[in-house]
Parts: sequence; C-alpha cells; structure tokens
Amino acid sequence: MDDLLFQIVLASLLHDIGKIYERANISIPEDFRKNNQDLYQPSSKGSYTHAHVLSTAFFIEKFMNNMPDIAKYYTSYEDSLINLASAHHKPFSPLHLIIHEADCLSSGHERKVLDESKTLEKGKEVRNIPMFSIFEDIDLSEAWNLPKDNLFKFAHNIDLLGPDTLFPRKREECAVGKESYEKIIDYFEKSFKALPSRDNPYQWLANLDSLLMRCFSYVPSALVDYKDGKFIEIWADVSLYDHLFLTSSFASALYRYHKDTETLDEEKIKNRSLEKFLLIEGNFYGIQNFIFSSGGSTSKYAAKLLRGRSFMVSLLSELVSLFILERLGLIFNSVLYNTAGKFLILAPNLENVRRTLAEVENEINEWLYERFYGETSIGLITQTAKPSDFLTTEGYSSLLRSLGRQSEEKKYRKFNLVTFGGYPKDYFENFAGARPCDLCGKRPASTTLLDENITACVICRDQVELGKQLVHKKFLVVTKPSKKDTTLKETYLNRFKISLLQYPEVWPKEDCVVVWDLNPSFPARTDQVSKGDQKSEAHHDHGSLYAFKLINSYVPRNSEGDIYTFEHLSQMSIETVNGEKFGIEALGVVKADVDNLSEIFYKGIRPEKRTFARYLTISRQLNLFFAYYLPYKCLIDRKNIYNVFSGGDDLFVIGPWKEALEYIREVIKLFKEFVCHNDYITISAGYLLTKPVLPVSTMAKKCEDYLNQAKRSGKNRIHIFGVTSTWNTLEELGELEKALLEMFDNEYFGKSYLYRLNELVEMVSQSIQIIEDFKRGINTGAKLDNLRSFLWPSKLYYFTVRNISKGKFSNSDERNEFIEKILIDLRTAFEKYGANLRIPIWKVIYQRRRAKYE
Repeated sequence: MDDLLFQIVLASLLHDIGKIYERANISIPEDFRKNNQDLYQPSSKGSYTHAHVLSTAFFIEKFMNNMPDIAKYYTSYEDSLINLASAHHKPFSPLHLIIHEADCLSSGHERKVLDESKTLEKGKEVRNIPMFSIFEDIDLSEAWNLPKDNLFKFAHNIDLLGPDTLFPRKREECAVGKESYEKIIDYFEKSFKALPSRDNPYQWLANLDSLLMRCFSYVPSALVDYKDGKFIEIWADVSLYDHLFLTSSFASALYRYHKDTETLDEEKIKNRSLEKFLLIEGNFYGIQNFIFSSGGSTSKYAAKLLRGRSFMVSLLSELVSLFILERLGLIFNSVLYNTAGKFLILAPNLENVRRTLAEVENEINEWLYERFYGETSIGLITQTAKPSDFLTTEGYSSLLRSLGRQSEEKKYRKFNLVTFGGYPKDYFENFAGARPCDLCGKRPASTTLLDENITACVICRDQVELGKQLVHKKFLVVTKPSKKDTTLKETYLNRFKISLLQYPEVWPKEDCVVVWDLNPSFPARTDQVSKGDQKSEAHHDHGSLYAFKLINSYVPRNSEGDIYTFEHLSQMSIETVNGEKFGIEALGVVKADVDNLSEIFYKGIRPEKRTFARYLTISRQLNLFFAYYLPYKCLIDRKNIYNVFSGGDDLFVIGPWKEALEYIREVIKLFKEFVCHNDYITISAGYLLTKPVLPVSTMAKKCEDYLNQAKRSGKNRIHIFGVTSTWNTLEELGELEKALLEMFDNEYFGKSYLYRLNELVEMVSQSIQIIEDFKRGINTGAKLDNLRSFLWPSKLYYFTVRNISKGKFSNSDERNEFIEKILIDLRTAFEKYGANLRIPIWKVIYQRRRAKYE
C-alpha cells in the first residue's frame, strides 16, 4: 500500500479537528501561534482567518507519538502530516492542493448561506449553534414554503453518538456551548491515545474513523462563512464527521488519479472539468431468496440458520467491497456507504480501474454461482464524474439519476449467460458419493454438525455456526487464508477467512485484514464518561475502540444465553387472566421500510442544499436508526423481538404476535420523532400472524406481499388482518380495543358477540363498496344480491340487545342506558372505520381465546 495514501487519508480525517478546539475556546501556546500563522492561515484585510487550522496543527504535534510510525513518514518537509492537515486553506504543495480540493468538494453547497442578508447576530457565539436535523427540511412537494428563519425548530445535542443524541429535540432544549465541546474533546483525546493496532496502520486508521464517528456525528461541520467582511450563517445540518470522511474519500481518489496519470501539478489539480472520479455502485441481488431459502429435509437449526444467513448477506457485502478495494489499491474510506446489500465506492477514473472492475465482478459472481447456484449475485455499475458535478445542483441530480437508471437496468442482466449458462462447474461430480445437505437440500453434504446426526454442506455448516457464535462473540476478524485454524471453514471469495472472537485476539499482522466490533457499546452521553475515571470506556477496554460495523442485529435469549426458538416466542403470547390461560400460540411477523426513499434523494432536498454530503448524511442517519437504535431498543425493553434484519431503511422482525404489533407501532412513533414529524418521510409495513411451523420463506413472502399492498393503498400504512390501515387509524382503534377487552373481561358480553361484530364488519365493508362503485359509475348489478348488507345497523341493534349480559345491571334502565351508549359508540366506529374495525375485534378474540396450553 502507498505510504502517501495513508498520510493523505489521515490528514484529511483530521484536517478540521481544530474546529472543536476553537469552539471550546481552548487556546494554543502563543509561541506556536506566532511561529505558524504565516504558514497555515490565510489573511483578509490585514487579519488572519481560519484560526482552526492552528488548532489542527497543534493537535497533530501534541499527539504524534500516539499515531503509527508511518504517520511520521514524509518524502519532503512540505508533505509532512502536520502540513498536509493544516495547509488546506493556504496550500503550498500539490498534495496540500489535493486536500484543499477535496475539502471544497466535500463541502459542496454545504457552505450555502441561509440568507444572503442574514449575518451572524452581534454577541451570538457560533459554539451555541446546534447541529440541525437534515430531515426537517425534506419536502417532496418541492414547495419549501417555510420561512427560513422558522425552519430549524429541531436540532441535536452537541454530544457523542448514542441513543439519546440520535433523536432531535426542540432547538431551545439542546445542550450546546463550550462545556459540551470540552466533554467531547476529553473523551476524544483519551480514546485517541488508547486506540489499538498502532502496529497495523490501516486497522488503526479504521479504528480512528469509528472514533471520529462516535465523537463528531452530532457536531456541526460548518456554522458560518466569511463574506464581504461579515460572518454569514450557513445551513448547519451536516456533521463534522460526515465532512471529514467525505473529504478523505475525495482526497484518496484525487491523489490516485493525479499520481497514476502523472499530473500532480497545480493546473491539473485545479481543473474541475476533467472526469477524475468513478462512482462504483454494488448491488446484491436475490437477498430474500438467499436468507429465506428452503428445501432441506430437516427444520432443525432453523433459528440459527436464519440468523447466520441474514448476517452472511451483510458480511458478503462487506467482504465484496473489501475485495474491490484491495484490487483497486484503495482503503475503507473510499466506501461511501455499505448498507442493506448495497454499497457505493468513490474511485479514481482510470483505465486500469475500469478493467479491473470487470474482472472482479466476474470473479465474484463465479464464486457466488459455484456455491449458491444463481440464488444470489453481485451487480456492479459505474458512473464517471467531474469535480464540478459535486458543486452544482444539476450535477448532483444527474449523478443520482444515472446511477438509479443503470441500477434498474442491471437487475435484468444479473448474469452473463455465456459465462454462467447451464449448471455450475463440477456440479454433478461433487455429488458423487455424497447425499444432499440436510439443511439446504441443494449442495452436497461434506461435513457433520457437531451436536446432531445431521450432515451439511460447508456453507450451511458455517451459517449455523455463525448463528450460534454471533450471540456470544463480539468481534469479527477477517484474515487471509493461513495455517491457523478457524471455526468457520469457508474461504470467502477465495480470499478471506473469518473468525468470531469474544476478544480481539492478536493475529499475525501479515495475515490480518481487518478487525470489526460487531456489538459496539456507545456511551449514551458524555456525562456518562467520567473525566478522571481510568475505568471509562475509552481506557479500560481497548476492544471497545476497534472499528465497528452495525451488521449484527438483536436476537432474544433466555437467562442461560440460549436463543429462543420460534416455538418459545409464540408461547409468550399466552397470558394469565384471573388464574386462567388465554391467548393463542402465534408469531407476529413484520416487514417494513421507508416510503419514497428514491424521491427523497432525488428531489426531497432543497435545490441549494443538494450535495453528496447530505445524500450520505441521510443514508447514514437512516442506517443508524434501523441498524443501531432499533436493535438497541430491543435489547433495552423489547427483549422478545427477533431482528432477522434491520438496516439501511428497512426491517424484518419476528416475535410474539401481540408484542410484534406493539413493536412496529412503537417504531413508527420513534421514527416520526427521529424525522422531526415530517409527513414526507414515512414507513409502510406488512404484518402477518402465523403459527411457528410456517416456513420462514413463506412468512417472508407473505409479509412482502402485505407490505406491497400497504404501499399500493397510499403508503404510510400497515396491512394487517386482511385490511390496510393508516397508522393514525391503528392508534385510534387501539382505544376501541381497550374498551372491548375491558368489557369482555368484566363479562358484559361473551365471545359470540365479538364474532357477531366481525360479521357486521363484512356487511359494512360491502355496503361501503357498493356506494363507492355507484358514485364512480361502476355497474353494481352483480352486487345487488348484497344489498342486505345495508341492514347492518338493525343487526347491530339486535345482536347487542341479545348479547349484553343482564346480570351485570341492577335494573333494566341501567342496562338500557349501557346498551344505548355502546350502540352509539359502535355505530360511529363502524361508519368511520369500516373494514378496519376487524383489527381490534380480532385482537380481542385472539387475546381471550381459552388457551390449549400447559
């Protein structure tokens, strides 16, 4: 690996670190200031500007001994780390200019001012400006009519990444200011000194990136701009972390482009009209078929196999991007995002890069085809880009449209049929003398599982082992194949071996590719990390400071640490009422995702704010909600919800039937809070109530169908019990459910009355449909036989009078008064909710069915 590439990436990741010191008002020694002002600071009208660069330089000088030795390497004084990081506003070498250009491209229109006339108020300190939520200003109507002064009602605390800071709050309630920055600095410095893997520079760099994400995800990147002698407020909704990371991504690609084309000179570096970049999008196809594949002769290990497969999808996506980076001579910071089986890489636009990509795609698909027989594949698409494309609204929109169009086209040509037509190489030969795998029924069995008389192929054996170990092991180590034994047998992409460990065991540096923390434990707030406490997370456990990957979802376990089976989860639906068991043993299965996400990216952002930094910010923030917060939520107070998958912008969960429904309702409320109650950013879901014996593949297919029905009905909805309901309606019906349940438990009526009400739901639905068809001019002749459905009010009266218990009332007048009230309430509900009334009725029926349970 190129040593200068390491220097440039490290310098880019640290180039604006001085901003937090400036905002905390932490001074640097006067002699250091005097000796370096002329070197790093530009001047305007006789005054030095961009004071943060001196704090950046001082940080690097102060902590140089806590960095890998390679950080001290330079070929010339001009290109030392301290100069690379600190001279980006006053470059005096081609490499400085590369970081300067990367800084500008990363900012894009981020520095666009709120209003040309809106200067910083006198006496207002920028350190007291919070980071605003990027979601508040999303508008799919493209109106953006809100006055800009009233736009940012919500913002984030200036704090570490954690469950608390993930959610915006009212702007005036945010914790900001000097003390907030001081706490972050204290945590960052202690953690920086404790970063592990200093003898493995690229692992150390990945660890640093995760630390930056922890510390600066809710610190605004830029707050003001300087124009015509005035400080102007700007849009402060891009984090310092996102800016640092994207700057390092641009710098890597620019350096490689100019180095390989031998154009490391000022004129060429400043030329923004050349196609210097290559965006590489990777998509995994057939994810659902891969995860929910069936066909084996046994259902044993179903939960472990499901967990292992869902994890393997995310793992393969990470390993494929690692493989591409290795072949292209790039490192992790070139991957702009990698979530939900989709990744985007920023590479230099070079002939050898394009040629290598074609070879790599073929190699990856050949490996996948030999093992999964076309069940899953990888599709790579590319898009060239000029630096100027990242600086204009038109360029941003054009890049996203082109990527989206190519991605759609690629779906229909996943495999090269000339290469992959027919059947996999040696397919029949591999079955000679072998029986099919008991778990997948597709590949030849070649091993025996340790604790059962079941033969399995290497792939399924690894998937079961993954499902078993993920519950107990915290770290994943990716290594090159070596003599050292690993529990998992497969060699991925003919390149990588993986191991799961409880602690980050020291591997030979030459064998270790990367170490990832799969279960990062973020401190919720800076005040949970004591300043002088040597047992703080930053000090006592270096393992907590490894690079983390949010690809390991939550799984429910019993007190002994064993994973609950689906049968156990279904049995949790049984509850005891007055000493008797009630309910049904059933699972609730939920599949949900964000509505209109492509539209949000293409046109939801205000035109003057359409930058790649914001595009990536939206992607990363959504992934934090689904891949980090929701599993955390389950760990804290939804312990029985099995996260089959949660990441990107969607989720698939299984749990006790009632709790799964409560969970998705809670998710919707949390998501509304997360996106500042913006009605343009919503979630739709499909809900299935089922017995645990139903194959998971069938559960997934049914849930997918229900999700699509919810979206076809207008989105921002849930399809459940055969009807599609808005989330608001579902909440309102919850009150009716409570009332029905209370009356049933108090024996005002029996179960037969609930079944009668369900019959009326069908009649009401028919009557409403006839009326709607008539209004639209649709021939209703075939439905005239259903006119008796309009008799539902009289039947409601009849059923209610017959079924309300007489023994609950002291006299007939009291009973009649009760009946009158319930009739008014139910008729109003039938007329308002129609078929949706099936939801609370069936929930009560299922909850109060006498259990066949021991």
